[in-house]
Amino acid sequence: MRLFLTILAALFFWGLVLTKFNRMWRRRRETSQAYLGSVFWLITLLLGLSMTLHIDPIQTAVGTLTGLANFGWYLAYMIGIIGFYLVGFLGTRTDGAHGERSTFLLKALLVTTMLLFTWLYSGWLRLGSEWPARSPRGWPEMLFLVGFFGYACLAEAYSFGPLLEALRRQREPLLRIRTLLGLATAVIAEFFCALKIGYAVLGYLYPDWSVVEIINQMALFSMAGVAAFLVPLLISHRTYMRIYEFLSLHKKLRLMADLSYLQKQLQEHCPTILWQEPTWWERVTRPDFYIYRAAVSILDSERILSGYLERLDRSGQVTTFVADKTGTMRYWDPKSVQAARQLQSQMHIPQDASYAQLLQYLRQVSLAIRAE
Repeated sequence: MRLFLTILAALFFWGLVLTKFNRMWRRRRETSQAYLGSVFWLITLLLGLSMTLHIDPIQTAVGTLTGLANFGWYLAYMIGIIGFYLVGFLGTRTDGAHGERSTFLLKALLVTTMLLFTWLYSGWLRLGSEWPARSPRGWPEMLFLVGFFGYACLAEAYSFGPLLEALRRQREPLLRIRTLLGLATAVIAEFFCALKIGYAVLGYLYPDWSVVEIINQMALFSMAGVAAFLVPLLISHRTYMRIYEFLSLHKKLRLMADLSYLQKQLQEHCPTILWQEPTWWERVTRPDFYIYRAAVSILDSERILSGYLERLDRSGQVTTFVADKTGTMRYWDPKSVQAARQLQSQMHIPQDASYAQLLQYLRQVSLAIRAE
């Protein structure tokens, strides 16, 4: 099972490396997000190399070719810990004033841990027999595993802050789900590292205890869980937005219908010259544009309507003439004036409202008029 999951993890990371390389290389200098994507690609490359060297036959072959026992083990963890450093580095970029201190701490602990690995390998692991099982035969193996997974646990912890902040800011349900998946991945990864630390310590102190192997199996399954949760996170932000737009299309179409109804009510009194009803295809393919255009048209019509009524009040007349959509003057009879005043009384548009608040307000006005 361990060998199978190791091979699966290696293939997973190499698949990411190969599929994302061309896109990352083309966009590596375009934006800050592209730079972060390049760092993420480098993380997958390092972890792919590390997991490849963890495959037992490959690890044994490295030792045979170099003539150095357990060199594949040493190399795999050295490469892997650099990958985890970059994971923590991505987290420190959003840490504000504490980012520089956090990065310094990560670098200092990285150097310390790599020196520890080198000391343990040179003094003990290199002199022992080839041991691809990666279980703690003695205290050097135990310290090696505790140092690696302890550092990985610390580096992964830096991702919690940015993920919680993104979850707080995010409003779109689908993107909130994506952020929650990222948070779940980080939690399971921390759980995996904690289990491996427990396995290293208990495996050294109580090698014959049956619970030790159970802890190791739990760690392996949690590693598979990390991969399972990580897959949805690899879908691009643009794809998530397209899915979200598709799922929210029916809401936009209803909003557009409500705004169109309100605009038609206004057009009975002061038609907008540039108004044109969109086709169903235009509504489906460009809903945001036609919602915006309907809102602008409603605001223009409301301003024109207010101007007519103010002019009527200043003149002291009961009725007046207004222009229709062709520019031709037509007569406003007393009944039309009364209907226009009633419509204007319902159109108290808040001046400091945001665009989203304005749309909701106009929709409420439309629904209120339709309910009368």
